[in-house]
Amino acid sequence: MGDAELMTIGRFARLTGLSIHTLRHYDDVSLLVPAHTDPQTGYRRYGRDQIRLAHLIRELRWIDLPIEEIRQVLAETGQAGPVLADHRQRLLRTRGLLTAQIDNVDRLLEEGFTMSAPLSGCRPVQITIAVDDLAKSIAFYQQRSTCVTR
Repeated sequence: MGDAELMTIGRFARLTGLSIHTLRHYDDVSLLVPAHTDPQTGYRRYGRDQIRLAHLIRELRWIDLPIEEIRQVLAETGQAGPVLADHRQRLLRTRGLLTAQIDNVDRLLEEGFTMSAPLSGCRPVQITIAVDDLAKSIAFYQQRSTCVTR
């Protein structure tokens, strides 16, 4: 393919609706490799025949299909059905979770919510005391442990 038939990454980005950053990423992960990369400058150039593939990848990413699963779909056309069916189930689970979260927000908006008052009064506290005579200290507290506490 001659250089005249190839287009810059910027032009390809405009034609496909993918950002330059995204195209570079897809090249890095070998999902959409440019038709030619200049070994000296690293400039990427794409062929017109790659536009349809880029559109398909963009559509699959729009439905939030992971890159590895897109790779499966592209590798074997027979894989598309099972991969998309599994993805649909994940999306349905996500929709269920989002619906539950929205319902909770609606409930809070309608009913309001109360925050518990700050704790007041006595609270248990642990105190560490250094003592000279450990045996005497233990005996002291053991004698007082028979006292009733509230």
